[in-house]
Amino acid sequence: MSFPLASEGYTFGSKTITIQQYDPSNANAVYTLYNVRELINNNGGVIQLANLSGTYASQVPYAYFKVMFS
Repeated sequence: MSFPLASEGYTFGSKTITIQQYDPSNANAVYTLYNVRELINNNGGVIQLANLSGTYASQVPYAYFKVMFS
């Protein structure tokens, strides 16, 4: 998953933007909370997700995310 870079004309203003994976079937699952600006500045806007393995049904989401603005 990646976010567009400011050099491509995308800016998000001065407010904090975070993103976090979540599992709608497991409310107790805990995932890392990422600062979107830090991802863009330090990691080229890329979030590394775990590699897929095994069998997955088509048209079933691999991951869900919450994007939050403060």
